[in-house]
Amino acid sequence: EKISITNPIGTRSTTLPGFFLSLTVSIDDSQVWALDSKRNLLKLDRLTVLFEK
Repeated sequence: EKISITNPIGTRSTTLPGFFLSLTVSIDDSQVWALDSKRNLLKLDRLTVLFEK
């Protein structure tokens, strides 16, 4: 599936479209990690995930 990830930080918003292999959310420290199709590990502060089929 194609997953678009939006990471709002303050008033800024970054959208990362593409194919992601994994998404890990740590509830304790509110950290979100995403691994994209190019094996890049992305650290997100906040998370909104939109699923497209």
